[in-house]
Amino acid sequence: MSRYLRELRSKIFRKDYAKLGDSIVNCVFSIVLTLLTEKPTGIKVSNKVLREAYKVTKLGSKLGLERLPRDVNPEDVIEALVGALWLEGKLDINDSISTLYKRMRHHKLVSEKYLGIKFTELLIEMLI
Repeated sequence: MSRYLRELRSKIFRKDYAKLGDSIVNCVFSIVLTLLTEKPTGIKVSNKVLREAYKVTKLGSKLGLERLPRDVNPEDVIEALVGALWLEGKLDINDSISTLYKRMRHHKLVSEKYLGIKFTELLIEMLI
């Protein structure tokens, strides 16, 4: 495991990073859904959506985690990862919105769940 990934792992269990990431996730999802549906949309992304995205994309294994500590939820890991990547300058909100919109605009399926998976895949790309 790379030094960077070890340092990042120390951040993904922190609530302060998760709180910041939660706000960013809600903003990005709301804007992408607004662009895709051409209707103003403001959402609070559900924990269920983020939990499913964590599982489907196998984010834990990409982070070198066999299992999460008992008091840590998968959705918090995604949100903390978003917060950490943004603070480090690795996640640009405008670029993320643009990339997600381009990847999803031709799909008939416009859902919060599908967006969650695509967003988590984008985060994984940022780790590489």
